[in-house]
Amino acid sequence: MSRLEQESHAYGSLRTTIGHLTAGASSEDFLEYTKLELFQDQVFCFTPRGRLIALPRGATPIDFAYALHTDIGDTCVGAKINGSILPLVTQLRSGDEVEIIRDQNHLPPSNWIGIAATGKARAAIRRAVRNAAAQRANALGEHVLGMMLEREGVLLDDEEGKNLAEALGFPTKRDLLIAVGEGKIGAEPLAEELAAVKGLRKRRRKMDLPVANTADGWFALRATDQFKFRVPGGQRSGPRAKAALAQLDFHQQIEISSEGVVPGDRLVGIMQPDMPLRIFPIHSDALVAMHDSDVAWVDVRWDIGDSDHLYPVVVTMESVNRPGSLAQISSAIAACDANINNLVMRMISPDFHHMIFEIEVRDLAQLTDVLATLKRSPGISAAQRASVSEASMISTLEWDGASEMEK
Repeated sequence: MSRLEQESHAYGSLRTTIGHLTAGASSEDFLEYTKLELFQDQVFCFTPRGRLIALPRGATPIDFAYALHTDIGDTCVGAKINGSILPLVTQLRSGDEVEIIRDQNHLPPSNWIGIAATGKARAAIRRAVRNAAAQRANALGEHVLGMMLEREGVLLDDEEGKNLAEALGFPTKRDLLIAVGEGKIGAEPLAEELAAVKGLRKRRRKMDLPVANTADGWFALRATDQFKFRVPGGQRSGPRAKAALAQLDFHQQIEISSEGVVPGDRLVGIMQPDMPLRIFPIHSDALVAMHDSDVAWVDVRWDIGDSDHLYPVVVTMESVNRPGSLAQISSAIAACDANINNLVMRMISPDFHHMIFEIEVRDLAQLTDVLATLKRSPGISAAQRASVSEASMISTLEWDGASEMEK
C-alpha cells in the first residue's frame, strides 16, 4: 500500500468517527463504537470455563489450542465451536466458545503450518515436526547399529558409544544415530569406526565348507548330484544359525520341500541345528514364516546339465463337478507330456471340487505349460502350484471330510 493510500485510509477512518460523533449518538453508543473500531483486527473467544483468549482475525482452533498451551496444541485432534464439532480450518469469530478435543498420541502434521495464523502456533508446529522426524531417524539409526553389533556378536557400552560418536564428528551417540537414520552417515564409515572402537579385525568370515574349491564359493555334497550350495555374505549370526553352519559337512542330508522343486526354479536352502538341509523354491510360503527366524540361509543352484529326469511337483485347482471332469484334467496334463502320480479330491460345494495333483515334469517350462493348459480348459479355475500345507496332504492322503482318490 502506497503512502497516499495509507493516509487516505487513516483520514477516512477519522471522518467516519467524527461523523458518528456529530450524528447525535449518546456517549455510551460512541464509546461502544470506538472500542469495536480499535479491536477490529482481533477476535475474542472463550474456553468452556470462561477464559478469554484474544487471537488475530483469521485464527483457527489450532491457534486457540496453542494459545492455551503448547501441549494442548500438539495433541489437538478436533474442536467444538459453540457446541458443534467443526473442522480445524474453521476461522473463529468473536464470542465463539471453543473446546479443544485432544489425543495424547497425536502429533501435529506439517501442513498445519499453512493453517495456523499465529507465530506461536507455527513455531510450535515446526518444532514438533522436527522432533518427530528426529525420533524416527534415531529409531532407524538404532536399528542399523544394532544389526551391525549383532553381525559382529559384540555389545557397545555407553563409553564406547560416546567414543564412536566423537570419532565420526558428533557430540553424542543420539546425534550419531539421528545422522545414520537420516542417511548422512553411511553403513561403511560406521562399520569402520565401530571396528576401530571395538578392536575388531576387518575380515570376511571363513568357514570350513566341504570341497569349496571354486573361486565363487560353490560346493557340492555327496548327498545329492543335482544341486550346488554356497553360504552367502551378510548371513544372520544368531546362535542357532551359527550352530547349523558349524554342522555343515560333506555328507549333509538333503530334504526337498513337499511342494516340489523343478529345474528352472530359483532355490533357497534352510539349515537348523541337527536337521537336514531343506530346499525350497524361492516363491514358497514357508520362507515367509522363517524370514526373521534364527536359521541359516544357503544359496542353492541346479547342477544337472542335460537330463531327461522327471521331477515331482504338486499343483492345485478347482473344477466344476460334472461327469468327465477328472478325465478332462487328465487329458490336459497328458497333452503337455506330463504324468500324474497322485491326487486328492474334495467337494467344496455341490458344484465344485478342489483337487491336489502330484505330477512329474522335466522343468519349469513344462510345468508352466501344464498350468496354462489347465487354466484354458473349460470348467477349471485357479490352477497353480500348491502351498506347503496343501502339498503335505498329497503325501499323507489325509484331509478331514475329503473324498480321497489315489491313482
